[in-house]
Amino acid sequence: MAQLKKSKRSAEMSHLKSHSIKANIKRTEEKLQLMQFSIDHTSDAIFPGGMGGVETIKKLKEIDPNVKAIVSSGYSNDPVMSNFKEYGFKGVIAKPYKPQELREILQEVLEG
Repeated sequence: MAQLKKSKRSAEMSHLKSHSIKANIKRTEEKLQLMQFSIDHTSDAIFPGGMGGVETIKKLKEIDPNVKAIVSSGYSNDPVMSNFKEYGFKGVIAKPYKPQELREILQEVLEG
């Protein structure tokens, strides 16, 4: 009888662990989808008073080494703009830009 209770308790614990793991996987998948949405959008090279694009891409690369990020800045003399691949970006677009230009670089990066 004690063995039966132990076996039943063990089965219940396995079920709870399985449910917990599935819930964690779902939350992780949701976070990854949100992260992917953020990743696939442009990042400015400089955020006044905040984390810049270079710091952002470093952190994103730690999470996902295959991240696809585009750097954008109005400062054409910024070394990140001319050497964007060395900093981990997949594309670059100078400000100001037209919607068509942004569409083209996004398509190029996402397909490449």
